[in-house]
Amino acid sequence: MFKKIFISFFMAYSFLTRLPACSSWQYHPTLQFYHCFWAFPIIGCMIGIIMATSIYVFYEILYLPSLIVAILAIGLSYGLTGALHEDGFADSCDGLWGGDTPEKRLNIMRDSHIGVYGVIGIIITSLLKITLLHHLITILDFFNLIMYLAYITMVARCYILLFIFILPQASSSGLAASLMKNLSPLYCIFPIFFVVIFSIIIGYNSIILLSITMIITCIWAVIAFKKIKGYSGDILGALVVLNEITLLVSIVTLI
Repeated sequence: MFKKIFISFFMAYSFLTRLPACSSWQYHPTLQFYHCFWAFPIIGCMIGIIMATSIYVFYEILYLPSLIVAILAIGLSYGLTGALHEDGFADSCDGLWGGDTPEKRLNIMRDSHIGVYGVIGIIITSLLKITLLHHLITILDFFNLIMYLAYITMVARCYILLFIFILPQASSSGLAASLMKNLSPLYCIFPIFFVVIFSIIIGYNSIILLSITMIITCIWAVIAFKKIKGYSGDILGALVVLNEITLLVSIVTLI
């Protein structure tokens, strides 16, 4: 049992990050991908903690300007995740607004080339993240910065699980279809518990943050269903990007 838990954790670790791990830790013959969903919030927290730690080193030890620190931290986050979610966001921008039928939109999203919409989308979201993070760096101490960044990167990934229960799959093939097969709501219990505990630590602001991200998630679900009749791996990646920005905007506004 503990071996399966250990391996399922590293399945999530190797999927959501590009950090090194032994290949033998990432496979078990009886495990499916959805068995690792419980670890999504933990991996999300890890990413946020690493970002906050890098900010502390760049800003408090090396005394780099806060804007440069924000650029480096966002670049580091892209490196940690292999820009997995940003790739999905770019493909979603190209596909959802680049085709006139669900089938054409899905085909565009499967294309490995990036289009104009995707480039513009990545530029805008990156600038937003850098600007918002730059503001947080200048007003928060290290403890609050690490707490909020860990919360942002955790919650943004946990909403993936909600999304796949409120929408059907847009295609019977592709990454999302293979990963979500036979998914049970039971695998979402730990992520929900983890979010609740962390939200209690954050305080009453967490109610506002979760409510706003819930609204954004529902809006994105409506758009995805209208455009491609469901979700795909790219749609899920885009959801993470949208919720990260939503949380950053909300936190900057609240504090």
